[in-house]
Amino acid sequence: RGDGYNMRPEDARLRGESFNEVLDGIGTVKFGVDFFNQYCALLRGLRIRGDIVANVQGGTLQELYWKIQRSHARRVIFGMEQNLEANNYDFPDGSAYKKKITQWIDSVERRFPGIITVIDAAPVWKAASKSSSWNNFLKTMPGDEARVYLWDKDMFSTGDNQSANLATINLSFSQTIPQWLYQFSKTFPGKKASVWQWGLKPKSSIYNTMIGCIYIGKFYKFMIDYNKSYGNFISYASYMSLKSLDRGEGGFKNRDATNMAAALKSCGMLFRGNPQVDDLSISGFNGLSGVALEQNRKYTLLLINESGIEASVSAVNINGYKVQGVYRITSLSASTLDSDAVSYETTSGTALRLKPYSVNVVEF
Repeated sequence: RGDGYNMRPEDARLRGESFNEVLDGIGTVKFGVDFFNQYCALLRGLRIRGDIVANVQGGTLQELYWKIQRSHARRVIFGMEQNLEANNYDFPDGSAYKKKITQWIDSVERRFPGIITVIDAAPVWKAASKSSSWNNFLKTMPGDEARVYLWDKDMFSTGDNQSANLATINLSFSQTIPQWLYQFSKTFPGKKASVWQWGLKPKSSIYNTMIGCIYIGKFYKFMIDYNKSYGNFISYASYMSLKSLDRGEGGFKNRDATNMAAALKSCGMLFRGNPQVDDLSISGFNGLSGVALEQNRKYTLLLINESGIEASVSAVNINGYKVQGVYRITSLSASTLDSDAVSYETTSGTALRLKPYSVNVVEF
């Protein structure tokens, strides 16, 4: 658990805790690591604006203003998981959160016009009375976005039958997530969905396997397709970092995540520059899906072959026109869905052939 940062000894005493045992906001080290300044240095090095979490319990508005200025923040998230029992001292219910944070949002928006503000919603899919009650209080709050988590463990369970697992995964993208997002839009009208965390938990049977890589590829495809159809309703979707998942829970400490890291790296290639999303049609093979992005007549395709047969693509049609070229294919593939012996390679040629059970980023 992380108790915040810049806390004073009297804050800890008020909570009946030892100040020497208080953890910082990333929940892994004791005080003394100046991670906020390290983050700001990273932002400056990358020449990008920051996304920051407000210290809604022990912090002050003046502290938050300083954080926004120092990080040149484009987005402020007003707390994380404040609906949990561990935070009852400050926010026993959604009404207490709404009362305090509404004032903070109004103050921040007046001082920093145009900044994006995000409220900390409870899971919309949970029928538990506390989650529903929390969200009911937040319905009329100001803010541009609200929090969503899209974890595999909440959407589906997997077993030993990988074909059944693949069907279950496909169902989550065709039904479960769209239903949750629809429910979100009704619960928080006018707000966009801010996916703070998504990913695969280490205890999942598909973690770091080929089907896990396919899941990551399908997640990217879903997000791109959904935003194209619904006016960029999902503001962003942040993969929970691989290192942060290594918490030693359930005996899974230090579980290898190399294949998933390669899948994330490959799918990240889709966002070079500022491409537009095109209409994609592929002929010549069943069991193949994907998306197409274009910038200045340069194309990048995400193609997922979920069959056990090599896909030979006879034609790629984008926006109704056949396109072709010399294809540069970055591919992750394996002999079976449950294999963790995933091959990661790049090839080039005029023929578009995709290996069985593969996630491919094609550039031409």
